[in-house]
Amino acid sequence: MRKDLINLAQRAAKAAGAEILRYYHEGNFEVSTKEDNSPLTNADIAANDAIYFYLSQSGIDICSEEALLDPAKMSENDTFWLVDPLDGTKDFLARNGEFSVCIALIEKARPVFGLIHIPISSETFYTSTLFQSFNDRGMIMPQTGSNAIISGNSSHSPSVDKMCDYFESERLRCGSAIKFCRVAQGIAAVYPRFCGSSLWDIAAGDAIVTAAGGGMFSILTNEPLKYTGEHLRNDYFIAFSKDALAHKDKFLAYARSLLDK
Repeated sequence: MRKDLINLAQRAAKAAGAEILRYYHEGNFEVSTKEDNSPLTNADIAANDAIYFYLSQSGIDICSEEALLDPAKMSENDTFWLVDPLDGTKDFLARNGEFSVCIALIEKARPVFGLIHIPISSETFYTSTLFQSFNDRGMIMPQTGSNAIISGNSSHSPSVDKMCDYFESERLRCGSAIKFCRVAQGIAAVYPRFCGSSLWDIAAGDAIVTAAGGGMFSILTNEPLKYTGEHLRNDYFIAFSKDALAHKDKFLAYARSLLDK
C-alpha cells in the first residue's frame, strides 16, 4: 500500500470526522429515510463530500454508501475505494459517540488497506505498508486473554446470546465499526454477525483485524469475505482477534449449527 494513499485516506477521514462533529455538536441535522429504511442525515452527506474531495485526487474509483459505483467497475480485477462516510448513523442520532468513518481500498476483491476513524475520540485505526495495524499511538499490540464476544448496541440476536452462553463469554456492546477496532486491540475476542451487512460496513474492519494478526471469515463457507459489485451485501461472518484465531473452526462450526436450527 503506497504511503501517499494512506496519507490521503487519513486526511479524507479526518475531514469527514470534522464535518460529522460539526453537525453532532450543533445538533442542527436533518433526517430522512432511505429505501432500506435506514436513516440518512446531512452529516452523512457532508462527510461523503469531504471524503470524495480527497480520495478523488488518487484517480481511483470510489464506491460509497451514499454514491454507489457501477458494479461493473467492482470486479475481482478492479481496484476501488470502498467507503462508509458515517457508519453508525443510529448511534449518531442516539448521541452516544459510537460512530465512525470507514475507508478501505479493494484489490482483487479483498481489502488491502483499511481505516476506521472515530471522530468523538479523534482515534484513527489503519493498516500500514507492512500489513500491520496502527492507531494514533502506534502499532496495535493486541491484548491477550479476553474471551469477550462483542455485538452492536441495537443487536438483539438470539444467536449471539447462545454463543455467549455456549462459550461462557462476557458480552460487550459497541456501536458501528468500532467493534472491529476492539477486536484488533484484543479487548474482544470475537465479533459474530448473524445478519446481513453491506460491503462498505465491514471492509475497513476486515483489513484492520486481519493486519492485527486476527481474521474474518464467512460463517457459511469458512472463507475470507469477497468484496465485489456482484453482491453489495455479504455473508454472515465472525471477526477474530489474534488470540482467538486459533479457535476459529470451533466458533464457526457452532455458529453454522445455529443457522440450521
